[in-house]
Amino acid sequence: MTNKVKEAAYLRHVLAVNLRFIRKNNHYTREDVYGLTDISVNEIGKLEREVTSAGLDTLAALAKGLGMGAAQLLDPHLDPTAVLLYPDENVMEQIRAELIGLLPEEQKHIAVLVHIQAAHCHGNRSASEKLRIE
Repeated sequence: MTNKVKEAAYLRHVLAVNLRFIRKNNHYTREDVYGLTDISVNEIGKLEREVTSAGLDTLAALAKGLGMGAAQLLDPHLDPTAVLLYPDENVMEQIRAELIGLLPEEQKHIAVLVHIQAAHCHGNRSASEKLRIE
């Protein structure tokens, strides 16, 4: 896998986590986001599941509708758990569920610890190849 492909996958992941984070924090449904952005509910779901990539027009519409800059949507620190890239999504959902209710700085600290542990457990590849933390 090339660095370009890895970076694209990482950005897809960060956008997906951030969209879910924004929706949950604002108690928005996908229909609410559609109303704000004119991005279809189906497309929002695909973005959140990392099935598709957001084009620039989609990213701009999401940012404008959600009242933020496009860069914020791709900020891995918007939701501290966005930096967690663990190979088992079920494990990730359990970790994210446990982090709910903690202060953002506590979430980030735990995310870093999980990142270090996951990188250590994955063997010979370097942490930056396996997992990425900004």
